[in-house]
Amino acid sequence: GPVWRLARVRFIDDAPAVFETIFLAVARFARLDHMEVPNNLYRLYATRFGVTVAHAVERLKAAAASPEDASHLGCRPSTPLLQVDRVAHGLDDLPVERRISRCLTERAHYLSDLR
Repeated sequence: GPVWRLARVRFIDDAPAVFETIFLAVARFARLDHMEVPNNLYRLYATRFGVTVAHAVERLKAAAASPEDASHLGCRPSTPLLQVDRVAHGLDDLPVERRISRCLTERAHYLSDLR
């Protein structure tokens, strides 16, 4: 079915660091285009749509910046990036969102704290 595509840039110390592309099913998130999208998307999903994210699976790989990535991140095309491809699942175990984050790693690193 149809999907929303949200694109946003995340900053570290006022410098672009992550270009995110988020995909959401229109059927599950109706009228998303009529509201302000906050920084904390999982809270929005829970409070406005009754969708709780229970877990997420991430796949990481190296990638080269595309021209679109470069324009959002202020880097040159082909700059090495870390790509994090996340699928978040709800309490019903159905996919809630797919989020592809393309990250500059010169000033930051990816942290996974497993307990």
